[in-house]
Amino acid sequence: MKCLFFSGLLLTSVLLGCGSQDDDVALVTPSPLAYSSVVIMRVDAAPSPTPVTIRDARTVSQLLEFLGDIRGIEDALPPGGWEGKYSLVFDGDEGDRISITTSYDDEYWSSGKGDRRILKSGLSQFLDSILEMAKAEEL
Repeated sequence: MKCLFFSGLLLTSVLLGCGSQDDDVALVTPSPLAYSSVVIMRVDAAPSPTPVTIRDARTVSQLLEFLGDIRGIEDALPPGGWEGKYSLVFDGDEGDRISITTSYDDEYWSSGKGDRRILKSGLSQFLDSILEMAKAEEL
């Protein structure tokens, strides 16, 4: 892809994605082996449903594709005032635990230290399908 000039300003490769794909991927791709499980609970439902624990590495990795790297949030946006939809608790391979909440509109997630944007659409549908499968297995 070519970088373009607009009104005398060079639009950088960051804005146009003109750089190496490896650089772009490294910024948002989480390590699929960093978390051994995730506990998923819908927090906006009444009565509160039973939390579901997922230990399948592929499913955990697919979930992280929506969120990006949840470990470091130094560049997080300021906290927002939104209602939560899901609570997700990731257990790390090294014993660390990270709890996050997703916004009701699937725009943001937060671990309590500022909001981060959800990277791709469909997070609620993905989580709902996991909860539905877990519910069907209980019956």
